[in-house]
Amino acid sequence: KKPPRDSDAIVTFEDFATAGMGKPGAIAVRMCILISLTGTLSGYVVLIAQQLQNVSGLDWSSNTWILAVGPVLWFLSMMRDISAVAKLVPLAVAAAVGSCFLIILAAWGDQDNWEHWPEEDKARLHSFVPEHGYLPLGSVFATIVGAFGVIANVPPILSEMKRPKKFPAALKSSMLIVSMLYFAVIVIGYWGYGNFIQPNILVSMTKYPTSPAEAFDLPASAWTGRSSPYLAKILSYCVLCNLMLSYPVMMM
Repeated sequence: KKPPRDSDAIVTFEDFATAGMGKPGAIAVRMCILISLTGTLSGYVVLIAQQLQNVSGLDWSSNTWILAVGPVLWFLSMMRDISAVAKLVPLAVAAAVGSCFLIILAAWGDQDNWEHWPEEDKARLHSFVPEHGYLPLGSVFATIVGAFGVIANVPPILSEMKRPKKFPAALKSSMLIVSMLYFAVIVIGYWGYGNFIQPNILVSMTKYPTSPAEAFDLPASAWTGRSSPYLAKILSYCVLCNLMLSYPVMMM
């Protein structure tokens, strides 16, 4: 059993701020973490709603799904003891890793759909310079930073570990593995879908253009080719599993 926490011990970022700047510092840090996590978890809710739309087959809007799933997430977040949920974290990690491999597998297989296109059309598939300028890279950079945004959760997790000395090695190894997976998803995903990749990867995995004219001149809803609907469905389940289990842990 862990010994009781010393009231003067520095465990959280708020403790650091209190020790250095007093109560105003703690309030400032608390507000920064609150704003950051609010944005992150809002994105979680939207993604959960999108996955439920895809796997359920119901013609509900995203807002309806958000209203439906909100109370469930709030209940999980208000649990005093999330040890039962924490035991399922390995399942969430497996689902996240599986999601990356599914995207890689789908993108690698779907490159066959454009390999027979004329060379001039294949030359339009990939760009070394952003076609719409460098301004959109801001949102891309924010997404990448958010993908590694675990720092706010480090102090409470570290304080609850039985062997905290192992945390640095665990953090470094997990960051290395995640970076490798993200890099593979970025490179192979862009190679497979090119400049007609859709904002929602599920669309790219479900539908595919049968010609360059469809790819570059028509919206994805007008594409006539089919790609990997089963892989997209499995991906939705994996993402949904990861988000539902990660949400209460992020709120701890």
